[in-house]
Amino acid sequence: MSFIIALFIAACTTGIALWALHPVATRFGLIDRPAKHKIHEVNTPLIGGIAIFVGAVVAISSTMVLTLEVRLYMLSGAVLVLLGIFDDKYDLSVRSRFVGHVLAASILVFGGHIYFQSLGNLFGLGDATLGMGGIAFTYLAIMASINAFNMIDGIDGLLGSQAAITFAGVAWLTYQAGAYEVHTVAVILLVCLLPFMVANMGLMKPIKKVFMGDAGSMFIGISVVWLFIMATQNQYYLPQSTTPAEPAIRAVTALWLVAIPVMDMVYVIWRRIWNGQNPVRSDQRHIHHLFRLVGYTHQKTVATMLVAGTVLAAIGIAGEQLLVPEWIMLLAYLLAFLAYTKVVKLLKLRAGDAVHQPPPKVHL
Repeated sequence: MSFIIALFIAACTTGIALWALHPVATRFGLIDRPAKHKIHEVNTPLIGGIAIFVGAVVAISSTMVLTLEVRLYMLSGAVLVLLGIFDDKYDLSVRSRFVGHVLAASILVFGGHIYFQSLGNLFGLGDATLGMGGIAFTYLAIMASINAFNMIDGIDGLLGSQAAITFAGVAWLTYQAGAYEVHTVAVILLVCLLPFMVANMGLMKPIKKVFMGDAGSMFIGISVVWLFIMATQNQYYLPQSTTPAEPAIRAVTALWLVAIPVMDMVYVIWRRIWNGQNPVRSDQRHIHHLFRLVGYTHQKTVATMLVAGTVLAAIGIAGEQLLVPEWIMLLAYLLAFLAYTKVVKLLKLRAGDAVHQPPPKVHL
């Protein structure tokens, strides 16, 4: 019963926060204004991430045992949400954002020793332990996750749907493994996404359209890494879980659950570096922009990427439950990434010179 109550609280609190924050966003300037590299034409509040954070924290705090791991997760999330609010309003420098990301990661790493210590039998040579290198790996994973979800946030419904795939995959596998607390957090986050996605698509009345904002991509980014640490590292299972002999999720499976955001980020950053460009400079080479440039509608683009992300996540889940060797799953993932790059190149070829032009506008 408490689980159902938690989900009810999560959905209602997020919806109320979206409604209550809308006039506040306008008053304090938390607005995304149309610009050259943006596809919307009207000022839109950047409150989705704040509402999701509020909904998740209220639901978790009121229905779960607040262990150290959970408290530190919420604290690090609060740091990033606050950082995202300032970034949305003042457009912070890369250095300022970096410092904020390091601070949030340090809360987990040094506050609760929450970091990756093993990647499992990833290469078929036994347990790939990281030792103290796991701390650096965790910092890198958090920053990569934040940037991956930030980069995928290019059109309505895309970030929310890709995050939903991840949370749903984690929820399913942790439930199967008996890691019920991790499962509960994943489902709460999934439920909090739903009111936002309805509002993001402009379907919730009287709430007008909203965007996720940097606060949202940062919070989702660190939430994903926290869930992965808790699920892939046995020593971090929350109390009262039925801890299995093996992790609830093998590390390689986590890659499949975030396949589209990670593949998009890696390919785009690699291409920028290869071309001698600033790796963090925004452009219109993300796969969702390319789909739009070759004539896909907004809805078809989101649907196509939702299907692709779901298929890749399903492959990872199937490999997990069928106990396919981890090195084979890693090799399959690399082959999937190679296929992804081929699709991107074909889209760029079809788009031609349009790649260098501003993206098509969405009339709202």
